[in-house]
Amino acid sequence: MDFRKSFLFSLLMLGLSAEALASETLYTHAFSPHALFVTGSGWTPELIRNEFKRVQEIYNQCQIRVDLQEIHEVTGSEERLSLLGQSDLEIVEELNIPNRPLVGFAGLIGVSYSHGDEFSPLSLQKALTNTSWLGWEIETQEYKKDRDPSYSPVAHELAHVLCNCGHVASGERNLLSGHAHDVNAVITPQQCETFRHSPLVRELK
Repeated sequence: MDFRKSFLFSLLMLGLSAEALASETLYTHAFSPHALFVTGSGWTPELIRNEFKRVQEIYNQCQIRVDLQEIHEVTGSEERLSLLGQSDLEIVEELNIPNRPLVGFAGLIGVSYSHGDEFSPLSLQKALTNTSWLGWEIETQEYKKDRDPSYSPVAHELAHVLCNCGHVASGERNLLSGHAHDVNAVITPQQCETFRHSPLVRELK
């Protein structure tokens, strides 16, 4: 890790604001996620913006700017709050947002997951490609107590989409670790390079 990256990561671990980190970061790349939340799930635009501030703090390690676009609200139902059946597909098709990545915030879905090209079963529509879904669980102390306080599940799910890959090998401790006790906010240089080459990420001139 070079001096600049080491300095930025030290700021990250100290929990400084995204604005403070941004002032020390020269961005070379950017991507523009959209977000949505289901009415009645507990999520609000303010909570989602706070999640994305944390995402930006983490992606500063790669000099990647996160340009959050519109936050969409969709009507809630029992099926949608829990993403039962093909509710995720129904929501995405209803909103008809062409841009990706798209991050959805639902109720108690039990898991967080992403659809990249490799993750989408053939039965799923192309509309779900490069989408991530997170449940209200990530806001609970039960979820947080086993994970590094620097970790962001939103940044983690976006990482799956940007690299179009799964988790790293067991025992590796970084943003793409698959075990609660291993995952943290660290992005490796190789992962940064992979993110920069994602078709969802653009180079800044």
